[in-house]
Amino acid sequence: MQQTGDYTIRPFKLDDLVNVARLYLSFYDERNNVAMGKGLARKRPSLGALLQSFVWRYADEEKGNTIASVAEVNGKLVGECMISCAWPNSEMDHIGELDVAVHRDYRGRGIGTALVRDAIKRSKKRFTLIQTYVMTSNTASKKLLEKSGFKLSGSIPRRLRRNGKYHKDYLMYLEL
Repeated sequence: MQQTGDYTIRPFKLDDLVNVARLYLSFYDERNNVAMGKGLARKRPSLGALLQSFVWRYADEEKGNTIASVAEVNGKLVGECMISCAWPNSEMDHIGELDVAVHRDYRGRGIGTALVRDAIKRSKKRFTLIQTYVMTSNTASKKLLEKSGFKLSGSIPRRLRRNGKYHKDYLMYLEL
């Protein structure tokens, strides 16, 4: 556990599942914000449906295929970072896929950077390369990743379609 400023960074626990799902549901309220870089299901899922889809996080962490950290402010979960193996038991199982999420009311406080750095530190024994996608309009996330050592590999046109409009993503990576 890492106490930094007014927030705490710690490993994900099964008890966090509901609050992580609620965090992800909050991004549906930001869908019209082009800079919000989460790819979302076209229809907002129920909490129960989202929980069912998130159960794999705990199982994958138990298997060593996922490293996840959460951020709390005064006991409230406000962020999560996960590095997961997208191709377990393959010739690419050394590659981790990074996903970071911070509630909009807590962005700009260093929480995302602390989450990413904690997850990277904890994943060094598992992965040799971490990759992630960032919407080109999400300059804050790109800057956060660059501060954490990520490099730009290139861009992918039309990777996300939101509200009928296509958006380009950057592919970024970090060699461990």
